[in-house]
Amino acid sequence: MALLWALAWVIVGLAILISDGGIGRLARLPQLWVFLLIPAVWGAIGGAAFAGFVAVLGARRGWNALGVRHAVVWGALSGLAAPIVLAVLRSVAVAPLRWSDAQVLFGIALTSVVVNGALAAGTIALAKRGEQANRDLEAAQP
Repeated sequence: MALLWALAWVIVGLAILISDGGIGRLARLPQLWVFLLIPAVWGAIGGAAFAGFVAVLGARRGWNALGVRHAVVWGALSGLAAPIVLAVLRSVAVAPLRWSDAQVLFGIALTSVVVNGALAAGTIALAKRGEQANRDLEAAQP
């Protein structure tokens, strides 16, 4: 799940890069992979956190017990994992967060919460669809 979410975050990172400076900015960016590594790691952290939430909460009941609304909430919470890690690392390694840093981090966290909530809803919807397809196949076999 972390790998798929990392890929989705790379797409989000590309969209942010393009909206910020247009397509021409991609050509001027000498090492695009370095820029895309950041959202990939961000997405992997969020995807792993969401997978952990699902593993703990849905272990006994399966995917169908986890509703889409609950998935959005847990996905949004997983979206806070990377900003919290970033804030702690920044505070420990560099210096305590200043107000301007906190405002930027809040904007990043808000984006992360929205994107991860949407990814969580999509993940649960696809998982439920797959479970339903398996049940239909089992019911069709004699």
